[in-house]
Amino acid sequence: MNALQALEWSRFLDLSLAEARTEPGKALLYALEDPREWAKDLAAARLLQLKTSEITPLLDRDALWGPLLELSDPSGPLERLSRSAVS
Repeated sequence: MNALQALEWSRFLDLSLAEARTEPGKALLYALEDPREWAKDLAAARLLQLKTSEITPLLDRDALWGPLLELSDPSGPLERLSRSAVS
């Protein structure tokens, strides 16, 4: 049994995709099917883990944020902001 089978990697990805709320989020998860998209070294893995640990407490605050069920793709508003648009 290899490491990916032991970790049930495909099951983890399937469960994660079921919870993903935006197309960019789903695309990032689909990319994780390819090991070439994983962290290249220990330093990169630690940085990704740090980013994850920073967001996790925010996602656990259902009372503050709600369950994020209606989260939408932020690409449009971010594109407008990049062009200095107000709305």
